Amino acid sequence: MMLRHGLLSIVVIGLFAGMALAKPGVVRTRDGRTLEGEVTDKGLDGVTIVTRLGTISIARDEVAAIDYGSDIKESYQKRLASLPKTAGAKEHFEIARWLYDAKAFSLARQEVNTVLSLDPNSADAVQLRQMIDREAAWEAAGKTGLDTKVQPGATSRPTAGLTVRDRKYLDADQINQIRMAELKETDRTVRVRFDAGVEKRYTEYDNVDSRDFAALTPFEKALRILKKGTADMRKDVKIVNDPQSMMEFKTRIAPIVLNGCAAANCHGGINAGSFQLFSPANDDAAVYTNFYILTRASATVAETRRKMIDRTYPQNSLLAQFGLPRERADFRHPEVQGLTPVFKSMDDPRYRIVVEWLRNSLVAVDPNYHIDYIVPGSGAPTSQPAALPVPAVQDPPKQPEPAKQPPPKAAPAKAAPANPGGGNDAQNKLDEIRGRLRPTGI
Repeated sequence: MMLRHGLLSIVVIGLFAGMALAKPGVVRTRDGRTLEGEVTDKGLDGVTIVTRLGTISIARDEVAAIDYGSDIKESYQKRLASLPKTAGAKEHFEIARWLYDAKAFSLARQEVNTVLSLDPNSADAVQLRQMIDREAAWEAAGKTGLDTKVQPGATSRPTAGLTVRDRKYLDADQINQIRMAELKETDRTVRVRFDAGVEKRYTEYDNVDSRDFAALTPFEKALRILKKGTADMRKDVKIVNDPQSMMEFKTRIAPIVLNGCAAANCHGGINAGSFQLFSPANDDAAVYTNFYILTRASATVAETRRKMIDRTYPQNSLLAQFGLPRERADFRHPEVQGLTPVFKSMDDPRYRIVVEWLRNSLVAVDPNYHIDYIVPGSGAPTSQPAALPVPAVQDPPKQPEPAKQPPPKAAPAKAAPANPGGGNDAQNKLDEIRGRLRPTGI
């Protein structure tokens, strides 16, 4: 009998010792809060969670469930191993959703990427990835669901994470619209998928010999349909990966922008005003949304409206000009306390990268993406409904230039002419920057 009592005591002591060890995990409370951090289960004395905000204690009767990271990873591996070899996007989406519910955001993102590799146009997967990024960024910024107060001496500097709750990204169809509009004859490495029998529909519509059409590459077929097909046909042409210009934006331009004007205390924070970019932007939805916002944005400089992305005069683009030190820019960024220039000068390699991308990678004329999207901070859609006709390529919107310069003609297909914005007579006006950045067309 004494031996049994001794063993029981050892077991009880072992259980309490195990509960006293902190482990990474997620605590869900009965009132709906979710707390993530180093979790110490104290048995009847409740639970302690060490978070970025400090140590939080929860009474035992307030705890609904505790999920430990190691248990989630183990369960995830078991679920993956149990999938049949023929498992498709649906099965992986169910796992991704389960991981999201368990707050295992890194694993959930990994799994939803698998879903999108199997079905690039899965609207459910795109939406779930947006939710994953939103929640992960929210928690990384210290938003754990608790009502917390700023401690004395704590910084009041806005952070990008405070706005992620309100994020709204472009969806998969809108991203495809941009890819199609930015497609060039040289983008022959893009992958194309044809939905709803669009190839057959096109050959019948355009009276094309089906055998001749079948002999074309998928890229050549896509160009034919995009140029000569109907709007219903074009929407069934899916550009699966990035055209060269968008790949360059994603890998070279976006990092410069996010580390510069989309910093937390600038246009990536809660005080960004009418021009806001999403940061972090670690997936296609966020990257393409930022690109679209840049294509719609403009500012009034010396009583002249200028574009953030100017395809006619790339060197005049505010994306380049506003990144220069004010004394070296033709079009100066509004004076802002603590403003740090993105580029040191026009010889800065990053400045040259941006201008070369504007000049050589993007299509020469502003496309009509046929996208209805409310730009953050604006409250109104930035483009007309898709049913409206596409503007004629030979008649792009004219770009106003400074005094004593002729207005630009129709956008040339070749390299843009030299900067027409210089001149001493215009310099005084350039110092008088009026208005904040605001999306065009609203």
